[in-house]
Amino acid sequence: MPGDPAATIVAFDPYDPGLLRYIPPEQARPAKVDGPWLDVFLWEGRPYIGTAKEIWLALQPEGDKISSCCPLSFLNLAENVHGVSTRMLACKAFSWMKTRYGIAKAANWRANTYLRGVVIRDLRRELAGFTETGRLRRLLLDVSVREIDGMLALSLPDALLDEFPIAASVAHGRLKKGLPAIRGDGATRVG
Repeated sequence: MPGDPAATIVAFDPYDPGLLRYIPPEQARPAKVDGPWLDVFLWEGRPYIGTAKEIWLALQPEGDKISSCCPLSFLNLAENVHGVSTRMLACKAFSWMKTRYGIAKAANWRANTYLRGVVIRDLRRELAGFTETGRLRRLLLDVSVREIDGMLALSLPDALLDEFPIAASVAHGRLKKGLPAIRGDGATRVG
């Protein structure tokens, strides 16, 4: 699945950045088709290179400092490490956003960037084998997360639920994690 750190590399696209910073040869790690997804995390001028889990483990001695200084990046890294609870990191990231940008922007980030991204990632992982990528991406465009009366609500488009009934069970999984799932018009609960 394109852009999923839990996936393997399936191909490479040419990329010509405007400003290129080279990784020292002794720190470079070869990437190959069918190999694991590799990330680079820069911390205090040092690049950490590897899978999300490898980077996560290498950064643990500095975890508290990193989560205070750059909670969004650290949360993103943690989201891609199986078995790591992200609840406290998400709370830190929300608090960081609220302090810098106010409650409205923080709430918008939480619903429309963070939680929506988690839900779409979960749906893409579950549904990837059922249809071509372009069709799935179009169906996921109308997935939304919003706050209603102090509760977060997940809206799944009817076309998605009609074509992929399994999407309801993915939504139900989110229900168990405290995120209500509601169908298209916001009136029908799923799960």
